[in-house]
Amino acid sequence: MRLTLVIPGLIWPPSPEQHPARDIRLPGLARMLGRADPCRSPASDLHQWLAAACGLDAEPPWASLRLAGSGLDPGDAVWMCADPVHLRLLRECFVLADDDELAVDAGEAAAILETLNREFAPALEFVASAPAHWHLRLGEIPRLQTQPLSRAVGRRPDALLPQGPDAAAWMRRLNDIQVLLHDHPVNERREAAGRAAINSLWFWGCGRSPRAVRRPAAVIASAEAIARGLAAASGARAIALPASAADLPLDGAEDLLVILDALHAPALHRDEARWRSRLGEIGRDWIEPLEAAARRGRISPLALAAPGDAGGIELEYGRAQGWKLWRAPVPLCALDLSREAA
Repeated sequence: MRLTLVIPGLIWPPSPEQHPARDIRLPGLARMLGRADPCRSPASDLHQWLAAACGLDAEPPWASLRLAGSGLDPGDAVWMCADPVHLRLLRECFVLADDDELAVDAGEAAAILETLNREFAPALEFVASAPAHWHLRLGEIPRLQTQPLSRAVGRRPDALLPQGPDAAAWMRRLNDIQVLLHDHPVNERREAAGRAAINSLWFWGCGRSPRAVRRPAAVIASAEAIARGLAAASGARAIALPASAADLPLDGAEDLLVILDALHAPALHRDEARWRSRLGEIGRDWIEPLEAAARRGRISPLALAAPGDAGGIELEYGRAQGWKLWRAPVPLCALDLSREAA
């Protein structure tokens, strides 16, 4: 069986500081990096990787897929993600923060969406599939090009705002929404408690449910709603992400796609302490046992994909690579992304 392990955030963003994995022992990963000839992949994120794996366009209908992956039926309607964010003024420009900082709860989401629906119905209908996953039902597909929220986090959002013939109208609509959010009782309570206000929304991923989706694997294990939606659309079997590799169904013949996104948010937010802690857990619970299984031929091959903002890596590892004992392990902190491996 083939097992593809996708770990967004594994590649720490370039920094002049010491690499945060410098003192974390990951012998299985080091063997894979040293013996399997990893190739550099272009800069991308999890959404771009999934789109390519499933044969989708550059800007797929992520909102419909996320709804489906959350157990809701998007039907044939047009949906757009409209996620809650915080715009912070920092050094004379705005920087965007997402739910990693906001930690929106279900009651706050319900109260704000009730206000937005009362104000903008029937042209817009807001629906939440999770406290921080908000969606808009639209009458038609707008002429917009948008960017996933993950690409804007921690950055100036100006160049990433919606573009296209309808962008001006949507920015006016966003301004109206921001006015409502400014004095909303939820935000008054949040600010009184010293928490960041939900002062804007991020529009992205608009469209109808896709008609044709290439199946990336027979079984997809993920806690990510979009990945579960892609499983449903492609005819793959979606399973809950287990606590560790020990609970994966490795005895069958079905190919597996496993998405571990625990490093994604810490890497986006440059949260070194949280990234280090989660990397250690992923190494112990996932990479070490899967590398051993691949080296023994139980998995053939083990593919690793680590998409990242500044470039990522991809490799395939099996018994033949595992027994190249003459090749020295390469620690993650020593990985050279300046060139493709030979």
